Amino acid sequence: MVAACAKPAAPPREQASPALWRAEAPEAGGGGTLYLLGSVHMGGDAQLDLGARVEKAWQSADELVVEIDLNQLPPEEMVSLTRLYGKLTPPITLGNVISGETQGQLQAWSGLRGIDPASFSSFKPWFVSFTIVQVELQLAGYDAARGVDRHFLDQAGARPVVALETVASQLEMMDRLPASLQELMLKDALARVDGFPVETEKLLEAWRRGDESRLEGLVFQPLDEFPELEVFYDLVFFQRNQSMARRLAQLGGDAKTRFVVIGAGHMLGEQGVPALLARRGFQVSRVP
Repeated sequence: MVAACAKPAAPPREQASPALWRAEAPEAGGGGTLYLLGSVHMGGDAQLDLGARVEKAWQSADELVVEIDLNQLPPEEMVSLTRLYGKLTPPITLGNVISGETQGQLQAWSGLRGIDPASFSSFKPWFVSFTIVQVELQLAGYDAARGVDRHFLDQAGARPVVALETVASQLEMMDRLPASLQELMLKDALARVDGFPVETEKLLEAWRRGDESRLEGLVFQPLDEFPELEVFYDLVFFQRNQSMARRLAQLGGDAKTRFVVIGAGHMLGEQGVPALLARRGFQVSRVP
């Protein structure tokens, strides 16, 4: 009876102190303020606790800025976009566009996970590689519904939300990758499945500590192993960084304070968004 009346245990809290930047637009450019927080797009079971420093910046913001507004994505639209950008044009099948070796590796992984390999036959290699990563992360206990961007979207309330990109623009970008690079992405995903839990935890731990150097090394490590991925990193990171920095500079011209949550990989190094905003005349500093 005592146990039946006891209060349920509170969910564990994930203490984190991620990197946070403050970017002040020049007075001539409107004098707006951007707080820049790198997001991880998935989380575990623990309740996210980002500390007073991040909370203070969040409470001061007039608007939330994200990569995409997940609240404005009806499921039927996602299905339609997946069909448009992620599926091959019949009668072409996945087996027609990847090597027999890669096909064999995919079949072996599918068998291990209890998935019918035929379910991938109508999809492009880049989409299959993303599916493999998603399956492995879910098996390791991670969920996109508990990502940092999702956390702030849920907290936004009546606060306006500004999206820098759309799901359509992101999927169209992936669809533009050369066929050979798409297969390399698939092979890379299949080669890394055993190490996903450890690799993911390393990334999350570097993010929790706000360790830019460590995070940069981990995010761009595949580029050291596969120089052929340079096209992928240029399209997915560096070109988008330029586009996002340009849009943020435009937003910063109205004296408002904005809280910006975009993927942590977009914040790193000399081609990251903070560095690009600094080159546009913003006063950029890490919030200690």
